[in-house]
Amino acid sequence: MTRRYVRHWLLKKSLTPHTANTWIDSTNSTNRQGCIGMGEAGRTKVCLICGVTYTPVQHQYERQLYCSQTCKHRMRWMKRKENGLYSGGYSRHIYIRLWLLAMGIELHTASCHYCGTELEPDKPFNIDHKTPRSIIRDNKKLKNDIDNMVIACPTCNGLKGSTEYEEFKARMEVNK
Repeated sequence: MTRRYVRHWLLKKSLTPHTANTWIDSTNSTNRQGCIGMGEAGRTKVCLICGVTYTPVQHQYERQLYCSQTCKHRMRWMKRKENGLYSGGYSRHIYIRLWLLAMGIELHTASCHYCGTELEPDKPFNIDHKTPRSIIRDNKKLKNDIDNMVIACPTCNGLKGSTEYEEFKARMEVNK
């Protein structure tokens, strides 16, 4: 994250830059020092998110803007939310269960196409392509064709990889 963006964000949150390393809160006129001075272990700074005084990692004084990874991720989350990249939402099993309930289907399980293991929406499962996507490549119509897709457990999907459908089906029949 650039210092320019941080200044922009602080301006939007009613903080104005006073000098290169000092921030003044215009709402209650308290100083937040970006560079407090020399300490025993070197210079210290104030985190731009939580306001905690910290000593940056060696040789990272100019680059390190936050006291911890948590504050760094918090700022990244705020930036993504501001840009509309954070979508939130529910897990996919919620959508699947609601769709099944809306269709009037009570049974929430399906079997793996290859081994027959019972799969549920809230347990891991994969949508596998009978003809692998690596072979199809440019034909988007065939890639997204519902007849080319089957439900498989993660184990079978991993074993199949980019193997042809008939070859893998025959291998599964032999191993049963």
